[in-house]
Amino acid sequence: MPSKSASKKDIQTAASALTSTSVSVDSHNECNNPDILLIHSSSLAAQKPNFEGVTLIWFDPQINKTEDTMLTAQVLQKLNDSVIQYPDQDECVKYMENVKNEKIFLITSGKAAISVIQATQHLKQLHSIFIFCINKLKYEHLLQEFQIIAGIYREPSALVKAIEENVELLPKQMNAFSFYKHSTCTRTSNLSGYVVSQHCIIHWKRS
Repeated sequence: MPSKSASKKDIQTAASALTSTSVSVDSHNECNNPDILLIHSSSLAAQKPNFEGVTLIWFDPQINKTEDTMLTAQVLQKLNDSVIQYPDQDECVKYMENVKNEKIFLITSGKAAISVIQATQHLKQLHSIFIFCINKLKYEHLLQEFQIIAGIYREPSALVKAIEENVELLPKQMNAFSFYKHSTCTRTSNLSGYVVSQHCIIHWKRS
């Protein structure tokens, strides 16, 4: 039997106290796991990373429909106040197609992951996908199937930390890509060089 949902007043109170205390919120997302999410203030107290050159998008059909997604949205806005939210996949993909000069970090649920990956796999501007889902074990196989997935995260604090780390690594990853692409020390074709560099970047990102 699921736990009772927190009231809107409780959510507002929790959001205002995120930087000074830990907050627990019942899980009501599509993974249907009754475990409680813990949002730790320690991950939010750190200095914000530089999001210049990065577009952060969150796609989930359950956005703004449950208390936990509303609270998670507030957490993400503390990380980056320009995070873009989409409950509709077609609208989300259309927006992503129009992003030209930035790299996209996409957050989505485990249930929606395969569909949105198939719809966006042609986009060169899509850099990483972060799966946010309580039932982590159910979707771990996706890590082996899609290299673009940076990880699967059960708690908002872990999700925020992973995004921060990837944002900080992005300039180094782009430099590594440029090095492999233009290196004269190898005799690989341009395509092979691209594959090698992409492999190194993905491996670095997940390490």
